[in-house]
Amino acid sequence: MSHRTTTMNVAGPSLPSRLLVFVAIACLAAAIGVGCDSQEIGVDNDSTNDVEENQNQNQNQNQNAGENVHEHDAEYYEAHGPDDDEVLVDAGSLQGSWRAAFDDGNVPLAYFDIFHDEGESTADGDFLMGIAVSHMQDGTSGSIESVSIDGENVEVRWNPTDAQEEMYILELVRDDDDSYTGTFRGEMYPDEHSASMAIREID
Repeated sequence: MSHRTTTMNVAGPSLPSRLLVFVAIACLAAAIGVGCDSQEIGVDNDSTNDVEENQNQNQNQNQNAGENVHEHDAEYYEAHGPDDDEVLVDAGSLQGSWRAAFDDGNVPLAYFDIFHDEGESTADGDFLMGIAVSHMQDGTSGSIESVSIDGENVEVRWNPTDAQEEMYILELVRDDDDSYTGTFRGEMYPDEHSASMAIREID
């Protein structure tokens, strides 16, 4: 008795079938990716639009608030005007810029800018040193310590040095509206000089 053996070949899908499967998977993945990108882009656009809308609303609110403030200010000043108790004070006799100098040679001692209200017995201001006492002090500036007015008499005190004990003093008597004469001395400065002070004409 003879036996016949039958061999069966078991094989997977054919090559064309595999290609179709791969193409289908790739298309599905691409479609999913495009859908996600579109969704992300849509969210970003919505967020941007919300931010811009909020900014525009804030700008409009600020503009309206500013307009309301300006309208309120205008209405207030129109209704009330300036303060009734506001008082304008006339300038005193020493108000202005002055030049003090030693009488000997008319050497500039100092320049003063004095602020004086009418009727007040004191004033204040600033000084700028000349060369009368020392060339080393030329251009030194600062605040006047005190200005005292007693009738026709004026005393100016200032210290252009680093020594706390020093004080320069002009003691003057009024000649006319624009000039004073008297003496200069210092607490530590050894000499006394005849001096004068006159108003400065500044263009």
